[in-house]
Amino acid sequence: EMIPLCINIHNQTYFHPLELTPTHFIQKIKNSKQLPKTSHPPIPSFLQLYQPLLSQRYHLISIHITARITPTLPPPQTPPQILEPNITLVH
Repeated sequence: EMIPLCINIHNQTYFHPLELTPTHFIQKIKNSKQLPKTSHPPIPSFLQLYQPLLSQRYHLISIHITARITPTLPPPQTPPQILEPNITLVH
């Protein structure tokens, strides 16, 4: 499973790849004077994905893009760190 990355273009947020195809992305940035920005997905997105798996006693490995490129991890006091000790973060 994958949690979509949030991409902001012209003060509009898109969830990649669900709402923003590569073609659509290229069109948007060609028409923009500013480069797009990324942000971490909303906390409920992590909860929605993690909770059902954790309730089945899975140990999750959560792989993230490095913070040097984009802030895809939620703030440190929020899931997955507090949600459950059975989550291993890789970034």
